[in-house]
Amino acid sequence: MKIKYCAVIALLAVALFGCAANEVHRVSEPGLEISGKKLYVLVNERAMHENLTQKIDSVWNANASDLDLETEFIYNEKLSINPVPISQVLDNCGGNYAMVLGMGLESMNSAVTVEYLPTMFNCDTRKVVWKMSIRTGGSFARHYLVKEIVNDFKTNKIVRSK
Repeated sequence: MKIKYCAVIALLAVALFGCAANEVHRVSEPGLEISGKKLYVLVNERAMHENLTQKIDSVWNANASDLDLETEFIYNEKLSINPVPISQVLDNCGGNYAMVLGMGLESMNSAVTVEYLPTMFNCDTRKVVWKMSIRTGGSFARHYLVKEIVNDFKTNKIVRSK
């Protein structure tokens, strides 16, 4: 009985720590609006093998189906080993936007924190127009990442409803 009690407390502590560890910081170009455009999301080999693109796509569709923005994933097998210059992607997406989902891991006392650094570029000007830093932990990190991006797009009217 005592072991079950300790296990429940440990699970609650992990759940609370995971929720409390969420941090979001963002910056965007003033007046940025990308409604009616296409967003190319550059993903690496690992993301494809872990079905990250399907997870992002399903969460995106569930939370952003009312937004006027089309997404397309660009798979690049060399990205995880030898990054392809973003200029190659920008050369082929004129009039639209490209996003790179950077990620870093930190571990502290057996708790893992993931820091996502999604960065969006204007394909015409080749400048960073939006970026965010999301620090989170737990098994819902990817879900949280997509929800925060969609939330920011809606809250700051970066993408309008259809």
